[in-house]
Amino acid sequence: MKNYYLLILSLFLVMHVSGQTTMGLLYHDPEVSDGYILMSNRATNDVYLINTCGEVVNQWSFSQRAPVNYLLENGNILKAGRNVLEIHDWDDNVIWEVDVRDFGLGQHHDVEAMPNGNILILMRDIYTPEEAIAQGRRADLVADVDEVQSEKIIEIQPVGTDQLVVVWEWKFWDHLIQDHDNTKPNFGVISDHPELIDLNIETQSNLDWIHTNGIDYNPDLDQIVVSARHTSEIYIIDHSTTTAEAASHSGGNSGVGGDFLWRWGNPRMYGQGTVDDQTLFGQHDPSWIPEGYPNEGMISVFSNGLDRVPDFSSVHLIETQIDSEGNYELTSGIFEPMEFHWSWSGTILGETMFSISQSGANMQPNGNFVVCEATKGRISEISPEGDLLWSYLNPVALSPVMQGETIPSGQNVVFKSEKYPADYVGFDGLDLSSTSGIYENENENSEACIANLSVEEFLFSDIKLSPNPFNDYIMVQTGSLNEAILSVDVYNVTGQRLEGVVLGGQGINFDGVIPIGLWFVWVALDMGVCRCDILI
Repeated sequence: MKNYYLLILSLFLVMHVSGQTTMGLLYHDPEVSDGYILMSNRATNDVYLINTCGEVVNQWSFSQRAPVNYLLENGNILKAGRNVLEIHDWDDNVIWEVDVRDFGLGQHHDVEAMPNGNILILMRDIYTPEEAIAQGRRADLVADVDEVQSEKIIEIQPVGTDQLVVVWEWKFWDHLIQDHDNTKPNFGVISDHPELIDLNIETQSNLDWIHTNGIDYNPDLDQIVVSARHTSEIYIIDHSTTTAEAASHSGGNSGVGGDFLWRWGNPRMYGQGTVDDQTLFGQHDPSWIPEGYPNEGMISVFSNGLDRVPDFSSVHLIETQIDSEGNYELTSGIFEPMEFHWSWSGTILGETMFSISQSGANMQPNGNFVVCEATKGRISEISPEGDLLWSYLNPVALSPVMQGETIPSGQNVVFKSEKYPADYVGFDGLDLSSTSGIYENENENSEACIANLSVEEFLFSDIKLSPNPFNDYIMVQTGSLNEAILSVDVYNVTGQRLEGVVLGGQGINFDGVIPIGLWFVWVALDMGVCRCDILI
């Protein structure tokens, strides 16, 4: 049956579902955007799609734990595990599956599905200490490591059910600068070359010195944005190049080959500015805002707060500055802009938003942001004004946890999640009704929310409560509907369920003293659920 969403205008309070729960749906505001949340966890190999009430709409099971997952526009799901890439259809049938190690590849972290059906993948690019020194890396930076892990991006074309072809490649290693040894390649003045990466920058790891963790593609610009956690920077490169041009400093739409077109977050990495100019801190999930959304074309990013004091994470919008010739602008050697277009860092249900690693943020069509605090396993929706509209705590933990118990720290990690609008093209023709309910054994917030969002298409005027205001008994009249009452539930404006409600024929008895105020009665009939407001 078709779900029908009703906006109820009242002179009283609007109900916010926020009961005392420890997992699952923590908070639900009627203004939350309409859509579905795709999430996975490190406790199982499963990925699940939930609605804003916390009901499971669909579920998939993969061969490995699935840190990143994306719903494709054809309704399939793309998953990147530790070594395995998989595409399943809506019914969880395997469409394509490869272990990248069979192709000599070292996939990690994020992937990006492209409009042409290809996939961009973050890959390890390994060099020996001797090879690094030969390019101008300082010997002291390789003294305690057996290898130097650089990064590259490859574009692959899925073939058949278990094959792939690499069709394009770009490497950081082809775009180095160093001022340590003038007898080695790549020697130059760091600050004069923001389009290159300093081979001797000191980060938190001499082994994994860059550590990319997020990637996005802009088909209109034919450009890629990639995040590097250990440099606290995000970079834009030209995808229009051939692989040969990507390894050079010329070619492509930009004319500069694979050199950085833009970088942002920590200008000290290219010899500009001071510690006070750093704006990103171990960030994740850079994404271009889609066309038709508020602030379209800007870049959003989740800044984790690595090495920032005090500990807090933040979400940002960055408006890149491009001149008439298509070049990203610099001022005094630093890439524009000088500050964020929009930022939010605050509290969620009284707790500072913070996740030291992983995480992400994606904008909704109305401008809201859905943020994932990975290490807490918490996903929340925030309005542009910073108001909390929705919050959900992943209930699937490494060790079984019951409602009412506290999930141990780190047990329910969600690498990142994506929320898809209800009108997302990938949902066309699919059944989005829930058949699995919620994951937890119980959740009063979900129960109240489900009742609110499961109103069938019939008029509220057909349901009458009398007397209203009332004392200890109220008649429920179904009018022309002539429907039997199956059950009733009563909630106050904070989402608390009233105990002692007894259904008797066509009436409701209230056992005990009822606090004066506005209450909401959910009347369940065969044809659906109706919400009626009553005043005590």
